[in-house]
Amino acid sequence: MNRRTIRKLTNILALGLSGLATAIGLFFLGAILWTLIRNGLAGVSLKLFTAMTPPPGGGGGLLNAIYGSVVMTLIGILIGGPVGMLAGTYLAEYARTSRLSTVIRFVNDVLLSAPSIIIGLFVYELLVIRMGHFSAIAGAVALAIIAMPVTVRTTEDMLTLVPQGMKDASTAMGAYPWRTITSVIYPAARSGILTGLLLAVARISGETAPLLFTALNNQFWSLDLNAPMASLPAVIFQFALSPYKDWQKLAWTGALIITVAVLFLLTLFFAPLAGSVPAYATAPALLFVACLMARGFAELDWDDVTEYAPAVVTALAMPLTFSIANGIAFGFISYAAVKLLSGRFAEASPSMLADSASSRAVLMARSEGVAAVSCASEAARSVSSASPSDASRARGTRALDSRAGGAVRAGSDAAPASSIRRTCGTTRCSRRRPAWV
Repeated sequence: MNRRTIRKLTNILALGLSGLATAIGLFFLGAILWTLIRNGLAGVSLKLFTAMTPPPGGGGGLLNAIYGSVVMTLIGILIGGPVGMLAGTYLAEYARTSRLSTVIRFVNDVLLSAPSIIIGLFVYELLVIRMGHFSAIAGAVALAIIAMPVTVRTTEDMLTLVPQGMKDASTAMGAYPWRTITSVIYPAARSGILTGLLLAVARISGETAPLLFTALNNQFWSLDLNAPMASLPAVIFQFALSPYKDWQKLAWTGALIITVAVLFLLTLFFAPLAGSVPAYATAPALLFVACLMARGFAELDWDDVTEYAPAVVTALAMPLTFSIANGIAFGFISYAAVKLLSGRFAEASPSMLADSASSRAVLMARSEGVAAVSCASEAARSVSSASPSDASRARGTRALDSRAGGAVRAGSDAAPASSIRRTCGTTRCSRRRPAWV
């Protein structure tokens, strides 16, 4: 038996074992999903989304638990997501080889593998005891702490995978590090960062132990974040351990809701936005949700609609109102900031403009060793045209010419004489800097 035959047999064996492992994993995943769908669909109705959690033997739904899970998960990801992204950016771009980054990575790995009940006990000691009562705020903080290490790890890994040539090209064009990160690195790693956020959402949406120590539970409708609040994981835990059949059926339905919600987010929002899945691939998720809604309308009792309509409208209107108010406030703040900054730049002196232009000339001359005499003169003319008076134009032009001359001399000393060449035209500079730099 020659070496070629041995390699073919080894390849077939490895491929077969890989396919077998994949089939085993998909089998158990399919079995779990089938069990959830078979037992969870029995409790699906429109009353599930319009009624509160019932007492034993009574009819009801999971409206308060669904609302509490959405609110605490949203607040947790809004707190933990940006912090994790910024920490991952620091580890990948600013402190890749420092000793502090080693300590941060070690602590992040510990938090990533720590049991969630430990985090729940920590937040219980930190907030619940000092506040004197359970609250949704404490639950959201616990979920944010759980989401941070997942976001940190995925953000760092995705930013590290961005080719170094893209970063060097942006730096060579004169972009500052923050501009390189926001305009080059983040767009290139967008899909990976969004995947990390989705993993964080999937992780915290099913956590039960930290919520038992922080938000506890609430059988009634509550919009107060400073009070105990119901959540789907806590309700599932309570109802699944009960001896009542109606509670057990609602527990299966609640588990199905969490699973469908995560899959719905993946296929409908995150995957098309990340570019990994085309938009038409979200049709199965939409079809599944449509089937659930059709089943709910088929079993609808219209008397319950008028009874629980105010609660449903309040649950939907409050996040929408908050989002609209947040957008309006952000718009006014952005408008005021732009007006303020534009006024500051309009009052800038020619020497400030000359300092800015000369610093960029120094960067180009030192990095590339190019004699930018005509570039400096062109920049001087642009600065002089922006100056308010003839005397100011003269001062700005002379300052820029002197600084650019020093930059050219520095570049000539840093680069060999053979590499220095004129790359600009006589009347117009051809080495234009992009507008986004």
